[in-house]
Amino acid sequence: MPKRTRAGALTTLVVAGLTAGSALAGGAAPAAAAKANSAPKFLSASQLPPHPSSSWSAGKIEDGVPEEFQY
Repeated sequence: MPKRTRAGALTTLVVAGLTAGSALAGGAAPAAAAKANSAPKFLSASQLPPHPSSSWSAGKIEDGVPEEFQY
């Protein structure tokens, strides 16, 4: 592929990418502004998906130190 053709193809791809990117970003700006106004929220343990390789699940919070850490 000659250098001129390669440069022209690259320029065309860059322009197309920038055009598509600006069109997508322009539509997402109002949605992002609406999300920025709300306070962050935290998930509870029941809202989290299970870990694929572990059967552990969160339990109630208890007072004290775990047995492994006691002297």
